[in-house]
Amino acid sequence: MKASALTIGELAARFGIPAHVLRYWESEGLISPRRQAGQRRYGPGDVRRIALILLAREAGFGVRQLRTLLSTPDPMAHADLLREYVHTLEHRIEHARATKELIEHALECPRAFQDCPHAQERIASRIPDGLLSGPD
Repeated sequence: MKASALTIGELAARFGIPAHVLRYWESEGLISPRRQAGQRRYGPGDVRRIALILLAREAGFGVRQLRTLLSTPDPMAHADLLREYVHTLEHRIEHARATKELIEHALECPRAFQDCPHAQERIASRIPDGLLSGPD
């Protein structure tokens, strides 16, 4: 079976995603398969674009951001958006690392989670100022 002749069901199965996801991406303008006898047909360019969309989705890009990035042949034409997203990813990585460290500490800590000063300090750091100033 040639990549140029893939139907929506065949392509979805190969990528391991539901066909409705491809239809949604089409409705959002992210992909535009050709039609043959009333069926969507996906060629090699579509396959590469779907792989790029999946990579971007795994990185956390939203549909609106993807639409902007894919609006030109070269996603690097939107370097400002990519730089902004690098900052977003760095922030997520920092929070994920801190969460991982808290979980690792909790697994090693001899105290119950609610009695652990380290855990309580991390929890308190996430509470906005003044939110706990009222009565219990």
